[in-house]
Amino acid sequence: MAESLISELKRRNVFKVGIAYLVLAWVVVQITSIAVPALHLPNWINTAVFFFGLIGFPFALFFAWAFEITPDGIKLESAISSGDSTAALTGRKLDFIIIGLMAIALIYFIYESRFQSPTALVLPTEQAEVIAQVSIKVNANNPLISEPKGTSIAVLPFVNMSSDKEQEYFSDGISEEILNVLAKIPKLQVTSRSSAFAYKDTKINISEVAKILGVKNVLEGSVRKSGVRVRITAQLINAETDKHLWSESYDRELDDIFQVQDEISAEIVDALKETLGISLVKTVSSAQTINPKAYDLYLQGLRGLHTYTFESLDNAAAALELATDIAPEFLMARIKLAETYARQIITGSRFDWLILDKAEALIKEVLSINPNSAEAYFVRSLIIKTDRKLRNQYAKEAYRLNPNNVDIIIRHAQSNGAEMGEDNARALFERAQKVDPLNADLPYFFAVYLVQTLQKYSEAEQTLKQAIKVNPKNTFYPFYLGQIYAQHMGQIVDAIKLAENGARLDPNDPYFPQALSIYYLSLGSGLKSLEYAEKAMSINANNAEIINQKVNSLIYLGQTAKALILINDTIADANTVYPSKQLKERFITGAIYLLLKQQKFADAEALINLHIPGINEWVNQPPPATLNAIENVNGILLLACVYKAQGQLAKVEKLIEGVKGRDESFYLTGQARLLGIEYMNLAISSSLENNDEQTIKYLEAAIDNGYLYNWRANLLQSPYFIDLAQQPRFTALIGRLETEMLKQITVLKQ
Repeated sequence: MAESLISELKRRNVFKVGIAYLVLAWVVVQITSIAVPALHLPNWINTAVFFFGLIGFPFALFFAWAFEITPDGIKLESAISSGDSTAALTGRKLDFIIIGLMAIALIYFIYESRFQSPTALVLPTEQAEVIAQVSIKVNANNPLISEPKGTSIAVLPFVNMSSDKEQEYFSDGISEEILNVLAKIPKLQVTSRSSAFAYKDTKINISEVAKILGVKNVLEGSVRKSGVRVRITAQLINAETDKHLWSESYDRELDDIFQVQDEISAEIVDALKETLGISLVKTVSSAQTINPKAYDLYLQGLRGLHTYTFESLDNAAAALELATDIAPEFLMARIKLAETYARQIITGSRFDWLILDKAEALIKEVLSINPNSAEAYFVRSLIIKTDRKLRNQYAKEAYRLNPNNVDIIIRHAQSNGAEMGEDNARALFERAQKVDPLNADLPYFFAVYLVQTLQKYSEAEQTLKQAIKVNPKNTFYPFYLGQIYAQHMGQIVDAIKLAENGARLDPNDPYFPQALSIYYLSLGSGLKSLEYAEKAMSINANNAEIINQKVNSLIYLGQTAKALILINDTIADANTVYPSKQLKERFITGAIYLLLKQQKFADAEALINLHIPGINEWVNQPPPATLNAIENVNGILLLACVYKAQGQLAKVEKLIEGVKGRDESFYLTGQARLLGIEYMNLAISSSLENNDEQTIKYLEAAIDNGYLYNWRANLLQSPYFIDLAQQPRFTALIGRLETEMLKQITVLKQ
């Protein structure tokens, strides 16, 4: 019976009609989804087309069973004799129709699938497992790490469905702006951008992604730009049940993209609040009108800022400068431009540190208009140069205004960790880890806190090793770990191994050969130190920081004439770049040492006045009201050193009067104990006060705290410690260092 029914269904072409109908319906739905927004038709037409197509399916099957198309027209199947039936001919026609429709569907599928990447879900999973091994060791009862009472969500990067692949930054920007709006809602834990965007261009499983990110819900979507129109589709998914809780499509004009995006974000937030049970007033659109070109440049700037390479930061600055020129009222563009300037200085992609003054001016303008901008206070904490208390205050204010932003959480924990206490600081890092579980930088930031605030170097070492595991191609992690070894743990050999590997990974980075020059000079290998210094200069010939290391190598090798010529040529060269104002002053330290050794006091004083114009006026000025108001500190100390060598102690006393407050209590602000480099600075101040015993105590403390970084230049080639050469205790300290270097050389050769 069943076989005869199936045979009859086949004879009457019911199966073929059903297949043809379904394929045709799918093609019509796809065409409609594109045509409706392009023709500015209401969105309900898509729903109507799908509805009528759905209810038409059983009618199509019924007519295929009951009727037949004949040369004489449509007739009832029961009225046609078997000899007059044309079902076989109709079936062959249907075959061609089905093939044609499926070809159309296949072409459309290939066209759409070019936007999808077949990348497997591997890296984020492994990354999460490694980062999870970073133990922050926090008190589980600390209220700062309690789970939010509401719910959690991750906003995955929206898929760029535009025909132009270069519009990727636009879809990314839409995703990020929606994420930023959601992150400001209380009771809603929102996964940070860096973790959510780890799944960009990746074939994913929603439940697995949610498990890794630690969220209950996932928001995903797509963006299609067509001319002056944009179509954005978003859907909210319950990760546990894979159920679609909510979805919507938005068709908007691009004439005012900022207002469009703000409106879409507000509508999505409102829908999420209803779905997730968050009782808040709907976010109100700012209704701010921004030039579309300026906004497009802003999104390009965001892309460069997030890519975070030297080149991308330069591109970001250029794009954001244009954006602010076109639309000066665009406050977020100003904030991001100021942040880009700060990041350029931080990374070393530019050295004109006066750009920070421009960044500060941008932020002041923003805060005069919007005094409650958390982002502005965050950036201001990045660009502050000398005032620790003010920097920490800005970080705290940013956190007060937006305690859910991961970057702000980390900055607050780093800046105010000592004030809030270790347990609370660790709790903040724990919170950041929960919100941003795939952020490979988080172990690095935590390590910086461990070093700068707690001086827990072994824990910082293990944390950085985890960061290197997560992202072995990031050369900054091993560079910083090498600095910890050399500046805090006295492990020069371990620092060398990391720097050598970093130089292999990035042969265009001059700071690895420069670091190797410092490390080998510490070991007493002058020729190798000079070799690496020259290699660094071959990569970046105008960087005064790198040139200074070659000067140190030449002095150690006894090539003092070459060292002085190099110093003078560098000062005279208009193309010389000084990464910081402090370095500009410190650059002539080696020359002052050589001139004082030769008792050329007038030449030494003339060099200081030439290199740091107006420095001599400090002798006749009263000390500043605060230590942070002091400019040219290093220049003042060098000039005082020259006066001391000439016996002009009254001038020395006058010069150092303003810096006497830089005592132990000054450096202990915001940290558990003194760093090695801070003991070194205290030793310099003591030497100018003619307190040799205290000077040597500070030098011993620096070495005891693992500060072997460039110790030969710092101790043996310093103008401040020339008079200590005959002191038995100082000689014993140098002997102790030489013995340690021999041990480390033996280890290096193994």
